[in-house]
Parts: sequence; C-alpha cells; structure tokens
Amino acid sequence: MSAAPEEEKFPEIAEYDEIISAYHGTDARCATLIVSSRFTIGHKSTLYLGDGVYFYQGCRDWALDWARTHDKIPPVVIRSIVSMGKCLDFTNKFYSAHFLEFCTKLRTRLASKERTRSLLNKMTDATVINMIANKTPVDTVRAEYHLDRRAFEASKIRLDSRLVVCVRNLDKIRESEIDTNSRPSP
Repeated sequence: MSAAPEEEKFPEIAEYDEIISAYHGTDARCATLIVSSRFTIGHKSTLYLGDGVYFYQGCRDWALDWARTHDKIPPVVIRSIVSMGKCLDFTNKFYSAHFLEFCTKLRTRLASKERTRSLLNKMTDATVINMIANKTPVDTVRAEYHLDRRAFEASKIRLDSRLVVCVRNLDKIRESEIDTNSRPSP
C-alpha cells in the first residue's frame, strides 16, 4: 500500500522593512469613499494574487490604465503608502521555488483521491495563495505581471511589465490620497 501524499507546507514569511508608493485605479466616487474611510478586501477566486486590495507598485499610469479599461468613470488613481510587512514576494527566488513545491504537492494530493480530483481544474494562483495565507501569516503579496509585448522580436524587455502588490492586511496601508495628476479636467 502506498503512503498518503505529504501535506503541503510553506515556510514562514519574512518581515520586509520596505515601504512603497502604491497606486490603485478606481472611479472618482469610490476614490472619495476609500480615502475618507478605508479600502475593503476583495474576495474572488479570479483575483490574481488572492484576497486583498490591488495596487501597482511605483507607477500610477498602470493604475490609471486599469481604471480606464475597466470602465471606471471618471478614472481616478489613489496613491497609498504601503508597508510590505510579511510579504509573499514572487520576485524573490526563495518564495517562487517554495510556491512551486507547494503547488506540486497540492496537485499530487488532490489527484490521489477520486473525490478531490475535480478540484485540480479549479485550482488558480489565487486559491493557492489563499491556502498559503491560511497556513502562515501574509500581509502582502508581490508579483510581476506582464504581457508579451516587446519593442522588437529579439528584445528581452517586456514593455508591459509591472509589479502588482496585493495587500491582505489593511493595517499595512499607512496613508492614502487621491492622486491629483489622475483627476479628469473639469
């Protein structure tokens, strides 16, 4: 009889001292409400990095583009100061390698039982990150997101690369204000 698949584990997430400028795209009405009260955590299995509030690190133009392409009228950007805290950072090779190992063990475990096999097709980055965050505290998640647009065929530079930060712990958002450069003209 074969041994049961090993339960997937994830190492403790290190505390980052890093404080970043982060940009969130939305519409003017929501921006006013968010700045006067606070953000709320989004919960959907289709979210890229799991439950949280999404920002673009260091570039308000990506946030403004996001608001425009998601029919936010008028599109507005909120600039926030975020303390990264316990950051599941996919730009760090250590966390990327452990994520792969976690996913491999999870897939093996799900595939080993008839009743859980159907869950394999429902597995997303978001569901796996949420599972990890249920096992070990995660304040923020950071990953690169890019399309494959290049300046020329052999170029290694992806022109649409951006750093996405998902804040899971709202206490890590130190301050927020409407970015005046993103407001529509009167």
